[in-house]
Amino acid sequence: MDSTMQAVLQFVEENDVKFIRLAFCDVMGTLKNIAIMPSELPRAFETGVSFDASSILGFAPVDKSDLFLFPDAATLSVLPWRPQTGRVVRFFCSVRTADGANRACPYGAGLHPTEPTPTELSDPVVTDPTEPSPSDPSDPTPTEPTSE
Repeated sequence: MDSTMQAVLQFVEENDVKFIRLAFCDVMGTLKNIAIMPSELPRAFETGVSFDASSILGFAPVDKSDLFLFPDAATLSVLPWRPQTGRVVRFFCSVRTADGANRACPYGAGLHPTEPTPTELSDPVVTDPTEPSPSDPSDPTPTEPTSE
């Protein structure tokens, strides 16, 4: 366990945290969460928190439904609408399979809200379909000035 995780555990203990929400996104991008007790947080950092992914529509078939949430210590936030005593905190989590591999969304984007976009989706090449391409012979706009 690294120093960031140790600092988070110390924060949870010193700030009267009663519940921890482990947040992740489903395949449609809807935020989901699972609540755990502060005593379960060290295990969550080390081995993850298991959940049955088949209960979430479109997430995983029954035979591959055992997935694990691993909290990202850098995403700790205190939920401000909760009381000052008995606070609730939230972590965004990565979703992993039993062998430790990250579980990716079937549409190409990650399930972790803070995960970087895959490089094939971040390519800034965007074209306007109404504009003809420069090599289009039907383009009425001349590419070089003509002398008359």
